Amino acid sequence: MQQLFILLVQLVFIFSAYAQPVVKTDYAFTDNFAKGASGKNAKDLSWYLAGPFVNNEQKVRAFFTWIASNIEYDVENYRNLDHIYQSIEYPNKFVEAAKNDSLYSHLIADLVIKRKKGICDGYARLFKTMCDYERIPCVLITGYADWQVELNSSSKYTENHAWNAVYINKKWKLIDVTWASGYCDETVTTYTKLFEPAYFFADPSFFYKHHLPTNLSWLSKQLI
Repeated sequence: MQQLFILLVQLVFIFSAYAQPVVKTDYAFTDNFAKGASGKNAKDLSWYLAGPFVNNEQKVRAFFTWIASNIEYDVENYRNLDHIYQSIEYPNKFVEAAKNDSLYSHLIADLVIKRKKGICDGYARLFKTMCDYERIPCVLITGYADWQVELNSSSKYTENHAWNAVYINKKWKLIDVTWASGYCDETVTTYTKLFEPAYFFADPSFFYKHHLPTNLSWLSKQLI
């Protein structure tokens, strides 16, 4: 009887421990695994990166880390999006509606992997495509980004950037894989590779100092 009581106490302790909120997730294994992964297209790569993980948070971290570590910013073509995507065989690629077409995004994602280069649109579409393959809700957000943004002066800004929000644990989380991968000089002629994890599940109070979404409703959504 005493042994049964001890066992019950141990079980209560174990389940109580698991019920405690996680303050900070350890991504060390995920990051090390993801950085060295390879795949010929977004579907194969997302399948491989997601393979070891059960929960979606670790899966999207693997996607984030792989893209930020393996894709370089295309400083040569960043002003000419049509030139970058001209090899894509998609009949409506210059139609405005194509921007929200999942097939179009998937084709761009494969092109980015093939070239190992992209601009913000390519980074964001690749991340979204990987999430799509794992059926993880993710959206591409466009807007203005700079080192300092005035949230009350949205009318004076023009779209120049794209990033993502992913739905994890019943909340939208902000992600900018482009800025996480490195940085360009002021003239956007040279690129320096530097992994910056602060743009994974970024704190909105930090993120919106540099990013202003065209759809301002994102400023009031339930984030993190």
